Amino acid sequence: MSENAGISLLAYQSYFYAPREIKLNSRFFVGLVPDIPFPRLPEYTAWLREEYRAWQESGAQMFFRPNYFYGGYCMPEVWYDQFADELNYVRSLGCIGVVIDGPGRMWAARGLDLYVMARLCAEPGGDPEKMAAEYYDAFGSASGEIRAYFEYWKRYLRENAVRINRIYETSARRWYFHGFHYAAYAHRIFPVAELEKGRRFLERAAALADTPGVTERIAFLRHGLEYAIASSACAALFADGKSSSEQKRAAWNALRKKRAALPEHAVDPAYLDKIEKNVWKLPVAGTLPPGDTQALPEKWLVCADPGDRGEQAGYFRNDFDTRNWKSASTWLNLEPQGFQNYRHMWYRTNCHIAEKSSDKVILYLGAVDESCRIWVNGQFCAELVFDPLKDQDSWKKPFEADITKHVRFNGDNRIVVKLTNCKGAGGIWKPCCLIFR
Repeated sequence: MSENAGISLLAYQSYFYAPREIKLNSRFFVGLVPDIPFPRLPEYTAWLREEYRAWQESGAQMFFRPNYFYGGYCMPEVWYDQFADELNYVRSLGCIGVVIDGPGRMWAARGLDLYVMARLCAEPGGDPEKMAAEYYDAFGSASGEIRAYFEYWKRYLRENAVRINRIYETSARRWYFHGFHYAAYAHRIFPVAELEKGRRFLERAAALADTPGVTERIAFLRHGLEYAIASSACAALFADGKSSSEQKRAAWNALRKKRAALPEHAVDPAYLDKIEKNVWKLPVAGTLPPGDTQALPEKWLVCADPGDRGEQAGYFRNDFDTRNWKSASTWLNLEPQGFQNYRHMWYRTNCHIAEKSSDKVILYLGAVDESCRIWVNGQFCAELVFDPLKDQDSWKKPFEADITKHVRFNGDNRIVVKLTNCKGAGGIWKPCCLIFR
């Protein structure tokens, strides 16, 4: 290898830590990738700075490549001042450059942060408040109210930093690429009632506008705020555990329609669609079989069985105590929902079956990754054994089990599935139903 060769690597703060004993040299170029977003608690900033310092002491050259500009969803997050502090710190350690991952292009909600970030990259060491003032000045006679609008959100994030960080800490993916799951908790960070408080600033700003250009810029921000309100309301609907699939689908379609009507560059439609599909799950055309079917609930009770003692303990019995069981979607793998390091996972749900109207009742599991055993009303019914030599793709295909002789017509029925997963993501991860044949 040439003596002039160099090695570039990305040091993700979530899992790739600085060496404390091994020394590197200046031919190593380390990209510092912090995932912990803003508003950030002081103790997390202190921990990150220890990592940055350790990389400097390793002898490697550093560049800064934050992930957190992918975050914020379409909400009015304002934390350019905290980014400026972090950028100044890594510069003090000899950071040689900046690469911004993303960013999420939600200009109608996050335009101020994006503007100041770009200015700081072009003018390292500049005053972020003067750069923010440049942004406000574009609103002419309404600049004071626009400043008040963004200052309100900046103060709101700082005052709620502890609560917001607790939401991140208890979310499915915690810190790692938190922005890709923001739609799961947007309503908790920015409740609709809180977002609606922003209207008064923009209404006063609009009343002060004295040129068409200023009026259009204020309207652009108003589009962003109203879209954030609609998105928060939709996120709350998906999270409430009570709304029907029809209600969720109607709300999501209305949000998409609103998105399509926004001015160009107000939001990034493709990225929003990706975020929402990560966490808002609905049965889509083609996922359930045609014919006479009865959809089963999305959320089932689940319990990990690390010692594989569930069958002996009677987890499948109708009278088994499930008060300590958790809830999980059957439209998504277990890992994105926060379940890790399991081999066996039990699922339970109830359904009412009307009077007999067919010769057979088939339990249809949309996809099982990888193997499972099934009980209905306490009776063993069927088993799926994943065998890659026979069908290496069975983990993503439907599995059907004839449960006719075990069901109670015109009554309640309990379905229990013991899932076994040996590799990678697992779970029941596509919509399930009963088929009447």
